Amino acid sequence: MTMAEATGPAGMTVHLQRLSEVAEGSNRQFFSQNDVNLLPDNTYVLTFWAKSPQSLAMRVSMKVSQAPWSGVGEPQQVELTPEWQKYEVSLEGAGAVPGKTRLSFHFGSPEAGDIWLADLRLRNAAGDESSSENLIVNGRFEDGLEKWYSEGQRADVFQVNVQSLTEANTP
Repeated sequence: MTMAEATGPAGMTVHLQRLSEVAEGSNRQFFSQNDVNLLPDNTYVLTFWAKSPQSLAMRVSMKVSQAPWSGVGEPQQVELTPEWQKYEVSLEGAGAVPGKTRLSFHFGSPEAGDIWLADLRLRNAAGDESSSENLIVNGRFEDGLEKWYSEGQRADVFQVNVQSLTEANTP
């Protein structure tokens, strides 16, 4: 995982808000996109902008989006900061089923907190960054939460919503 240099995210942002602490090891709250078209022998590069005022950890993982829901590659963890940062994560497609892979974002620890994600892009590592197809649909959330899925939403525990970058930057 690396933090890349850039000026700032584009599009809209998604706000993941965990309102109360959960049991250690709980994976019941996550934000994901199903049916991403990954090939098992390829390496992929995920870039995204993120921030968290609580300096939280966030885990990025992939699994097959159909039974038996097996893992794809190794999960990666990033440490978020209160300022927008651009992150770059290398993900292996080992175990992927073409057209049936889920990309997920999880809180990396059990405490309550906020995470903002913006400008998500997943591409084949063998391709050129500027011309490679983005394998994530609606990665700038300009169509709201279309093509995105969240697990564990409850008004008193976990909420997910789309905001403008201006709203996300207002304390």
